[in-house]
Amino acid sequence: MRAVQGLRGRLLAALLSGIVASSATAHGVRNDIRVDLAAIKTPGLTVELHQDLFSPQLVVANRTGKLLEILDDEGRVFLRIGPQAAEGDLAAKAFHLSRVSGGGNAHANTLSNTPRWKPIAATPEYGWFDARLQTATLDVPYAIRQIGEEMAFQQWRIPARLGGEPLELRGVFTFTPPPKGVAMATLLNAGALPAGVSVQLSPGPVPALFLRNASAQTVAVLDAEGRPYLKIGRGGVWADVGSAGWRAASSLPQPAGQRGWQQVSKASSFTWLEPRAAWQGRLPTPLPASGRLNEWQVPLQIGESQRLVLRGANQWIARKPS
Repeated sequence: MRAVQGLRGRLLAALLSGIVASSATAHGVRNDIRVDLAAIKTPGLTVELHQDLFSPQLVVANRTGKLLEILDDEGRVFLRIGPQAAEGDLAAKAFHLSRVSGGGNAHANTLSNTPRWKPIAATPEYGWFDARLQTATLDVPYAIRQIGEEMAFQQWRIPARLGGEPLELRGVFTFTPPPKGVAMATLLNAGALPAGVSVQLSPGPVPALFLRNASAQTVAVLDAEGRPYLKIGRGGVWADVGSAGWRAASSLPQPAGQRGWQQVSKASSFTWLEPRAAWQGRLPTPLPASGRLNEWQVPLQIGESQRLVLRGANQWIARKPS
């Protein structure tokens, strides 16, 4: 035991002193590597990291009143967020690679050394799939695998500027050994919905909610600030395609330049990814006797004014010994 602890200490010292930034060129996500984001302590600037099914997504809301610029590894600006809206450089390779989950395409005839800025959001909010967060080609050191415990092994950095001053989005790649169980999301109050409205949940790393609306009223899904980003009614489904809520919830490709309310389905039902229902924390020690890790909420609006909250929980289910 002492030998293992000594090895762990030497490894940690070496890793923390020798960590360097890395950029993965392939696209994808691995179950044994988690992407962690360091806290940003700039008032008015909110940066979140959402785990999509295929790629981590950075989502930024810039309320500082200053221009936020995101740079590629060569120092070229490819995203501008704020003060009033967001723009992308359609001539930059990094912008094309960040447009959709799993990576976009950068055709040579669209690229140029001369920037070609186009609006991509009407508000100072935007989410993108930065290629520097891809984990498919990362190598976890053998010694860390042998220790078999959750451990950061490499840093990532994304250079930026806020109001012309250098800023850095950064974090670490963390090795996560196979869990000894799973956090399972469940709905607690699906039976409290109005007549004609039903909701089902599909568990997963990012759970999905399926809502069917056979009532005469439109049902809107609200974001954390109480703003609707998805509306489901008899005439179909509409999404606020420029909103951060929709970008986090949609498994559909997100073309640049689209914003405002657009119809995404003619059905009266829809399935969306719900990051708020995912367990994203670390397991408490010891685990609660009930196995319940947390509770989560998804607010809905029924018709013009009725508010209703979908409530759920994540339950830890231990893996049975083989």
